Amino acid sequence: MTSKRPAKRLAKQATRIVGRLPDEKRAEHDQVIAQVEEELGNRIKTPSAARVALAKLKMARLREGLSLTDVSERTGIDRGNVSRLEQNSENVELNTLVRLADALGYDVVVDLRKRA
Repeated sequence: MTSKRPAKRLAKQATRIVGRLPDEKRAEHDQVIAQVEEELGNRIKTPSAARVALAKLKMARLREGLSLTDVSERTGIDRGNVSRLEQNSENVELNTLVRLADALGYDVVVDLRKRA
């Protein structure tokens, strides 16, 4: 019952909708974002590295046109757990990230950099 078409079609449709905004609407959108960041800047948290990695994996899954069930079958991780990871997980094991990335055909790259 899983099909690759709907997810790919939705991803392309979302890209087309955002890409169609006229310049004045884009400027208005950017202005609102800047205002919200200014007003709520101290309350907006910097996302954790795990959160960023999971968001990238979700985008990769959507780009590949895979459903949560497809990823669940490929990884052996329960579909509900995959969904919870994508939606709101702040803590995830590196091995789990690797399993998810592998199921999507991606590699996880860990890099350490000295702070400035």
